[in-house]
Amino acid sequence: MEDLKILFASNLINLRTKAGMTQLELAEKLYKSESAIRMWELGKSEPDLLSVNALAEIFNVSADTILGTDTPSLSELKLAILDVIDQIPEEQQRAFLEMAKIYRDSLKKD
Repeated sequence: MEDLKILFASNLINLRTKAGMTQLELAEKLYKSESAIRMWELGKSEPDLLSVNALAEIFNVSADTILGTDTPSLSELKLAILDVIDQIPEEQQRAFLEMAKIYRDSLKKD
């Protein structure tokens, strides 16, 4: 668990500095205090889920990337699948999900 805190802190620092943002600027975007951001980056505290999602939106990455729990190639594949799904109407999305479940279940039988 401690490793994940360190990985999250490192990812946050990298994303924030890459975006040319200060801790204060990020705090203002998140409606948090600068000290909250500092504590996250020091690995002394963790953000709540809403903050993780907001960070992902701010930096245009997945929550998995923020948390350090993604596998790059798998994450890219998931994003590509989501992109395809986003381009079809909701009713077809439901059908797509059902087909994916049937496919998944067929793999379990083999």
